[in-house]
Amino acid sequence: MSSYAITAPSSDKMLPLFFVLLLRLAGSPRDAAALTRDDYPKGFTFGAGTSAYQDDVKLMQELGLDAYRFSIAWARLIPGIEPHVTIYHLDLPQSLQDEYGGLLSPRFVDDFTAYADACFQSFGDRVKHWVTLNEPNMEPISGYSNGMIPPQRCSDPFCSFVNFTKGNSTTEPYIAAHHLLLAHASAVSLYRDKYNPEEVFAPGALGKLLDHLKLKYGNPTIMIHENGLRDRPKITSEIVYDDDIRSEYLEDYLDQIYLSIGSRYGLCGVDMNAEERTRYVRKSARWYSGFLKGGELRPALPSGKAYLTA
Repeated sequence: MSSYAITAPSSDKMLPLFFVLLLRLAGSPRDAAALTRDDYPKGFTFGAGTSAYQDDVKLMQELGLDAYRFSIAWARLIPGIEPHVTIYHLDLPQSLQDEYGGLLSPRFVDDFTAYADACFQSFGDRVKHWVTLNEPNMEPISGYSNGMIPPQRCSDPFCSFVNFTKGNSTTEPYIAAHHLLLAHASAVSLYRDKYNPEEVFAPGALGKLLDHLKLKYGNPTIMIHENGLRDRPKITSEIVYDDDIRSEYLEDYLDQIYLSIGSRYGLCGVDMNAEERTRYVRKSARWYSGFLKGGELRPALPSGKAYLTA
């Protein structure tokens, strides 16, 4: 599981708004250290991201999560846990890159719309929460400006690796980003017009956008996707159980969420030394599970630890 995911409950008086970020909570906050899951509104959903549902769903159920978020490249529609599906996650078919240059061509918009249509038609009876693009800034920057990820296009002096000579870092990132945004808008229009005209898509962002969303859409229901904390281990394959910093991050994060209502990720690690890529539960996952099962946000323990082990 790669990150924490939190959603707000829906309201009969407002349109559901998907893939956004924050919410408001009526009432006065009490001591944050004593917060429990019961202090959040009824219907407030706690979840996490997943990369391999065969292993992760059992772990998520044991931890007490309500929902999980994943990409549709490998459909993981498991009964009993609500899926949040990302349609595109840096996985452009190589054939489209070879045929017309991928994101650099306006043809990408039409092909993406057809792909989104196939997703909505095939899985729409089971999936009600859709994300069009995952981190649409990353592919233009890392794929077309510094060349760190496919298609590894860049030009001097912006290339991260000196042997990359194809591309134009001053123009192509903007072209790719433009076509991604057009593809997003096209898929949203398609979904509204053909599949569910009552639902509203909106981009996920922070800062001033939150005020815009509140004013533009009437303070709508909000969802949070992909907000985990990464670390950078000295040994990549090392099994790490002690991740107190991740617990502290989530404690502070949930604390701020509560007050505002009104490079490795993972609660669970992967043993890269094992052929089966076995999952193991870190202490932050046990703290999260303890919180979801009724424990306090910052329980006072004799050991001085800032989380509750389940």
